[in-house]
Amino acid sequence: MKPALPTAFFAATLLLPSCLENEEEIEIYADGSVRVELSVEGHVHDLAGGYAVPLHGPWIPSLDATTQKWLREVGDDTGRAGTRDRVRRVDWPKRPDERQARIRLSSAATFASVEDWPQTLAPADETYRDAYLRRSAHLQITRRGQRNVYEFTRTYHGAEHARQDVHARAQARIPNELLEKLDSKTRLTAPEWELVQAIAREEYAGAATRFVRAACLGLYTDGDATLAPDDLDAICQQVRDAVSRTIDLREFIEFWNFAIDATEEQIDAIDAPDPIETLDERARTATRDAFATALAATDLDPESRNGIRFALESGFTAFDHATDLTDEKFHVKLRMPGRIVGGNYDRIEEDRAVWTFEGRNLNDRDRVLRAVSVDG
Repeated sequence: MKPALPTAFFAATLLLPSCLENEEEIEIYADGSVRVELSVEGHVHDLAGGYAVPLHGPWIPSLDATTQKWLREVGDDTGRAGTRDRVRRVDWPKRPDERQARIRLSSAATFASVEDWPQTLAPADETYRDAYLRRSAHLQITRRGQRNVYEFTRTYHGAEHARQDVHARAQARIPNELLEKLDSKTRLTAPEWELVQAIAREEYAGAATRFVRAACLGLYTDGDATLAPDDLDAICQQVRDAVSRTIDLREFIEFWNFAIDATEEQIDAIDAPDPIETLDERARTATRDAFATALAATDLDPESRNGIRFALESGFTAFDHATDLTDEKFHVKLRMPGRIVGGNYDRIEEDRAVWTFEGRNLNDRDRVLRAVSVDG
């Protein structure tokens, strides 16, 4: 990955933004069955991660040329490790001004009821399936006098994000005068960088302990509370210390100072890891290693230790997925039996309820879509 110059230190995202456009067309039938058509448009790299569109059963991929090309040359996967490598080897047509090709993938499925409609687009054998965006639905059909009333809700379940967002939390703590210097691409003094690094260490270490506490929570809510609270505090302190020792901004500072005076061509010519991604991965590795070491010293049985470590990885995956969703857009259209008479939709378009919202609306909260129709 070739780095790009960020406009503010912790606000940087050095990957191309995902900006996926998600379209979901839902049709509810009088017998309670439902047909769903999904299509997602965006850069090929982003379509290869996060299971934005399902191409596996029970979903039936579209017969359009692009979706069929993906199936032939990449496979029916849009999220597993290795998918992006396969995507990079495919020649995707793109405009001269595009760094990456933009394509659209589509699929559809019909379910006997909304209860049969899978809540996640990840395949059933995906290890961290529950960490990806969950979308539940409920349909109630009630006979009122001579008419049937259909009440439909569609919930896009949010994920915890703000408390774990190291970059945003750190940026909020950097003094305004330093942010202004970073925004204007001005060199910082050594003491100024020391302050930025101290903030980074505190925030990375704090996020690590929050991930660890969340992973251990099941011991108390679903397990037998074997782990004493004091022992959990000690584990968190070990993780905090390990992560704090890991955070070193020297590589980022070197890149920053180079990039201030460099041209875009010179920056693009750099074949080096993204410095912020490197920081993130080092913090994750330190968290995993310190957590495993601390757990090994407890009286927890191996099954419990493995379950907690699985919960930690699931937490990492859920946060990363929520971050990827932030700049995505969702367009939902719903057709119901009879006439739609109310709900929280944005508008009615060709007898369909229409909602439009952004992925950032799912940070730390659910988005519930509701519509009611009456037949006759």
